Amino acid sequence: MCFSDRYIEKQKTIPIGNLLTEESSVLSFELEFSPSEDGKKTFNLSIQQGTSTLVEQSLTTSIEAEPDYGVHLTDAQGRHFASDKLLETLTNVLFIPTDVQGLGVQLGFTHTDVEKYLNRPDLTFNSVSRSGFDEMLRDWRRRVRPGDQVDRLHTAMKDAGLGYAADILPHGRKYHIGD
Repeated sequence: MCFSDRYIEKQKTIPIGNLLTEESSVLSFELEFSPSEDGKKTFNLSIQQGTSTLVEQSLTTSIEAEPDYGVHLTDAQGRHFASDKLLETLTNVLFIPTDVQGLGVQLGFTHTDVEKYLNRPDLTFNSVSRSGFDEMLRDWRRRVRPGDQVDRLHTAMKDAGLGYAADILPHGRKYHIGD
């Protein structure tokens, strides 16, 4: 297994031996962040067997702490994130299938994945499954840095033609006056 950090331009190879055949398939490693990385790091992960590359992917991670989504609406720096209340509001405001499907695609889900979320037992003739829509939003939220969530959601809603609903979102850090 190889980890390559673009910023430092060094590569670390970690032999994992029979990791995949043993009881545990967890490999832990620690990344160091420099001040210039602003708490974000992009690295390349490559899993190789012999001379063959089995998997190769670029990953981005951050040291931003996950907020308590059920209690607070902003983080310690006053930045908004996609709180449970915000997601609940979206599931109450957006219910037309084409609107929610478009938003799901703009959030990075495939059409097939969006259909799996939205075709649930609580689906009605002219409305999407609220439980499925909520699950889709929560799955999306887990993949996005808290400080970027509201801005990305706002952009996705506008790109999906839902500008009227995007106005219910609190403004993220790039919209604060004086930032």
